[in-house]
Amino acid sequence: MNPIKINKRHIVLSSIVLALATALGINYWFSPEKNILNIKSNNNSVPTSNNIGDAVYVNSSNVESNKKDVDKIKLYFQNKKIEREKNRNDLVKMSSNGDTDVLNKIVKEVRQERNIEDLVRIKMENDIIDCIAIIGDDGCNLVVSSKTDSLTKEMVYMIKDIIFKQTGFKNDKIKIIEKN
Repeated sequence: MNPIKINKRHIVLSSIVLALATALGINYWFSPEKNILNIKSNNNSVPTSNNIGDAVYVNSSNVESNKKDVDKIKLYFQNKKIEREKNRNDLVKMSSNGDTDVLNKIVKEVRQERNIEDLVRIKMENDIIDCIAIIGDDGCNLVVSSKTDSLTKEMVYMIKDIIFKQTGFKNDKIKIIEKN
């Protein structure tokens, strides 16, 4: 049989393993939650700790309430769009006496409103929930609901740029209204 040679690599490796085992033992010994594996299964509470990175129980009711708010906001915008279409249809019926200028103006406004809404939703899909544009002779109003507490300056600038490119309205004719 050959005798086992012990060289420096073996000594260094065994001292690192010994130091790691000692550190784990000390960490376990001084840990405040030694019995973390003995949690009762009928208890829904999760042990809390002030350590960074510890897992935390998330209550799903908060997520559901936020989803309900988003659903309410989307329903609001759907209802407003239906109402806008109904008003436009009434206006078309009233001007059905052959006035093509009025009909062309309505068609142009509808096209611009849809383009604005689509472009805002596409360019800001991570920042907004929904929006509705309303164009009139006096300018453009855009009602928007953001995912954050309020719109940033960059978001407002992007929206105004989209509206200007679609309608030609200057800043003083563009109103952005936040719906929360």
